[in-house]
Amino acid sequence: MSLADHPSVEVLDDEQCLQILAEVPYGRLAVSVAGEPDILPINAVLADGRLYFATSEGGKLSSLVVNARVAYEADRIVGERAESVVVHGTARVLEDDAAIEAVQALPVVSWVPTPKTRYVEITPRETTGRRFRLSPSPA
Repeated sequence: MSLADHPSVEVLDDEQCLQILAEVPYGRLAVSVAGEPDILPINAVLADGRLYFATSEGGKLSSLVVNARVAYEADRIVGERAESVVVHGTARVLEDDAAIEAVQALPVVSWVPTPKTRYVEITPRETTGRRFRLSPSPA
């Protein structure tokens, strides 16, 4: 039996995935540079079907320029269930003033209060999600 066929696992539809992405502002961005994977914590906001986040100059931004194919994961635990959504897509650093102003108007919250002057848009190619009923492992 595959995990998706397990009675404690529910496959989420696109609408449920988008709702979770809209409600969970923190997640992890998976990138790969020169064949080396990395996972970075970010705060993102969903708007018009795309994810947006602010960042500063440095490794995260450089990795997106080298390889724009990314994955983003957001998880949450609600009562006795856990939900996980994964987005595979393409990231691009926003350069257009109008696009940057639009993102600055979104409720992007930072993990730490450091200056973040660059903005990134992730356009989803595929979104998947699961809801798990939490319970003790069988003996």
